[in-house]
Amino acid sequence: MAQDIDLKLLERKAYLSYHQDGLLDIGLGLFILAIGIGMATGMAWMAGILAATGISVYAGAKRAITIPRAGRVQFSPERVRKEKKEKSFFVGFFTVSAILGLMMFVLVTGIIRGEFGGSSGILARGLEAFIMAPLGLVGAVGLAALGYWKQINRYYYYAVLLMLAVSMGPLLDVPHPVYVSVPGGVIALVGLVMLVRFVKVYPRENREDASHADH
Repeated sequence: MAQDIDLKLLERKAYLSYHQDGLLDIGLGLFILAIGIGMATGMAWMAGILAATGISVYAGAKRAITIPRAGRVQFSPERVRKEKKEKSFFVGFFTVSAILGLMMFVLVTGIIRGEFGGSSGILARGLEAFIMAPLGLVGAVGLAALGYWKQINRYYYYAVLLMLAVSMGPLLDVPHPVYVSVPGGVIALVGLVMLVRFVKVYPRENREDASHADH
């Protein structure tokens, strides 16, 4: 029993180390940042392109940066099954969330413009001020779920940061693109710092043989 616990602790340590490269943080931060920049420039397609190419770019970065340094980690069947469930969950979650978020955005925009039989001036102004709140809530829930599945606490902080931004930004009269971009910039910066530290802690030349550990 003690040996099983030790093995699980070692596997968890290896798993967490494998995700200390900051690559996922950079990708998430850039995606949120792209949404804010797209709002400011009218180029909303930026976030869409980033989302469409993000998975393949992330996988390539893992192969080029992480594996040559930290090695190709061979996890237990239980961990592998959990990873597969995680991927299926997030594909479904973000697909449904994107659709619901878009529907909510269209609905709120329609209420603001009076397209549903008119609306109270106070209600319209309130909805217009917090128009990004539904999408922010979806993003925060996604980040929290990511933290739960990957057992990485910093994603909970990212979720809180995003909710604070979409909640406090309108109250402080900060423009929508700015308060959306700030959390993305912070998350990407944290990821970049982690990546630099990861590269320093795990030099490539000292880890070349580790990538063959699973052969």
